[in-house]
Amino acid sequence: RAGDLTGRNVIVSGAGTIGNFAAQVCQARGAANVLVTDISDYRLQVARQVGLEHTCNVQQESMADAAEKTFGDDGFEIGMEAAGAEKSLEALVANIGKGGLILNIGVHEEKPKVDMSVVCEHELTLKGSMMYRHEDWTEAVRLIEADEIKTEPLVSKHFPFTQYNEAY
Repeated sequence: RAGDLTGRNVIVSGAGTIGNFAAQVCQARGAANVLVTDISDYRLQVARQVGLEHTCNVQQESMADAAEKTFGDDGFEIGMEAAGAEKSLEALVANIGKGGLILNIGVHEEKPKVDMSVVCEHELTLKGSMMYRHEDWTEAVRLIEADEIKTEPLVSKHFPFTQYNEAY
């Protein structure tokens, strides 16, 4: 849904499992730099363990400052909202470069507000993504098999199938 990532700067806001995998896929697909943001130091540590070099705890440093440090004057062209948090979406809209793409993959508990004046003025594209096609699963398997996507650091506990409800 984000198109060709080759040589592009990306911020993934939200370092949970989905955000982590999204950031790894961006790297595997040739993004120039990927910055992962979150409010959890533990999740950011896991992101670094899988090879995501640029991370930021947005409770300690603003997304704008982290983007400046990571991308310099180039800024970022693609933002992925994976936290399901209004503040996360708000920060992406406020900081992405003109003409940028924001892909919402997080599940929001409450309906987020979006500053449409910025979206219009900066000619931003907002897209949603939640479902998967067969080709996506095939690509995911290929990336994991080729060791381009790391899964093990994200596994925090194993449950037998009979304890599915407890695990969920």
